[in-house]
This record gives sequence, structure tokens and C-alpha cells, in this order.
Amino acid sequence: MNLKRLFLAALLAVSPFCVAPAWADTCSDYTNAAIRAAQHARSALCGYEGPRWSTDPNLHRSFCSGKEAYVLKEETDIRKGDLTFCEQIFVNKDGMVAVANPAAYAVAAAQDSARAEQMNCPGLVGAPLWSKSFDVHVGVYMNVAEPARVAAAAQLHNTRRASLAACKAAAAAPPVVVKQEPVEEKPVDEVVKVDPGNQCGSGDSTATVVIPEPNLKRLNIRNKPGGKIVGKVPEGRSVTVVGPCGSEAAAGIVAGKKKAGADGWCQIDRPKAGCVMAKYLQF
Repeated sequence: MNLKRLFLAALLAVSPFCVAPAWADTCSDYTNAAIRAAQHARSALCGYEGPRWSTDPNLHRSFCSGKEAYVLKEETDIRKGDLTFCEQIFVNKDGMVAVANPAAYAVAAAQDSARAEQMNCPGLVGAPLWSKSFDVHVGVYMNVAEPARVAAAAQLHNTRRASLAACKAAAAAPPVVVKQEPVEEKPVDEVVKVDPGNQCGSGDSTATVVIPEPNLKRLNIRNKPGGKIVGKVPEGRSVTVVGPCGSEAAAGIVAGKKKAGADGWCQIDRPKAGCVMAKYLQF
């Protein structure tokens, strides 16, 4: 029998959850052992990640190809050691979860907290649940009186692992894109218009005088479009609009020199009868 293989077989330790391959240089045996270890780590909620803990046989087979026996043994031993550490945190006894090693629990809790910080998980910060201090987690464990101590530790452990899993899933999800409709920009003097075909409301409407020009403070009331000034309305004052302005009444702006036609003029009856320019009315 090959002496090299006998020597390697003697070195390989055997565990119930991670059986070392009988022939370390056989990739089929190595791959099967790696898959068993990864599956056990998942069922035990160890939280191990990365290629070493993948359940993809092709990945382990590819790693094994061309490797020396001692490299494969090192990988197998690392998995065994990590699984042993994980098993020290919680032990299933007759369906009940028990903390076998408070120190191992505290180490795992501190590591989970550090991982949450590295992943920038929102809300997963602050003591005591997400403290990175070993002593803090030991204190939390010891401060709970028996028989509730075990259940409390298990709940905290599971809460951290579930929160980390949710954070990882959220980070992997594609960002939600909110489509925003384009906003049509309008000139200042068009903001006060009701619509292009009816600038004077629907009849007996109340409007507010709005003058965007900074040097003008009052709206002229005229007897017809561009006609004689018969009154003035201060900016901010409410007026009653009865409809479009006819030839009987009209209005403009104080200090306004330019005349306009009947289009764009509205007839008001309060506070004084006459016509004003529609663009200065906000309904």
C-alpha cells in the first residue's frame, strides 16, 4: 500500500459533522467532505460565508484540482475547527437549545456586530445587542437569571443572524427606481391663468391680485381694454370676476403704458366695476 497515503490517513481527524477524506489527494472525497461541512454549517446557523463554505461541488472540485495533499488537509482541518467552534455556542439537547460555552457565544456576538458595521447595515448599531465588545456580551449573558438565561441568549443570537441575513439580502437587491414626471415650467405671468381658453374663471369667481413685477404695487381698473383708469386694486386684494371684459369696461397696471386688446382682459364688479388684465389674477 502507498506509504504516503497511509501517513496522510493517520493524520486526518474524524468528526461526525466533517469527515476527512480517506485519500486527501482524491478530489471526489475532498469535494464530498467539503459539501457535508458546508451543509452542516448552514443547518447550525453558523453564519460562515465565502468559497470555503459553498455548497457548489464544482467550486470545491476546481479548487482541489492540482493541489498537493497537505493543502487539501489544511482546508479540511479549518472547516473542522470552525464547525467545532460553532457547535460550542449552541448544543441541541432533546429538542432544546442550550448554551454550551458562554465565551464562544460572546465571541460570535461580537463578530456579528463587527460584520454589521462592515456591511453598513442601517439600524444594526449600539449596545448591548450590537456591541463589538466581548465583555459586554458576556455580561448580558450572565445578567439573565437561570432558567431563562439559555432562552434569552438563543433569542439574541437568532435576532442578530436574522438581521444580518436581511441586511445582506437588501444589499443584493436592485435599487428601486422611482420615475418622476417632468415638471413644466411656466413664466411668472402665466401662473395666474386658469387655462388658455378661459382666463377669467367660470363666472362670479373670486380671484386674488398677484403682481410679479417688483416695482408695481396696484392693479389699474379701466373702463375698457387700455382705456381710462377708473380705480385701483392693491396687490393681494380679492376681486370678483364676472367674465371676459367687453367694450364697456377694461383695466391695466399702474404705471403701465402699453395698451392691449379685449383678449386677456377680465371684467370685475368688486371692489369696483371695470376691467383688469387677466394675467394678474390668481383663481
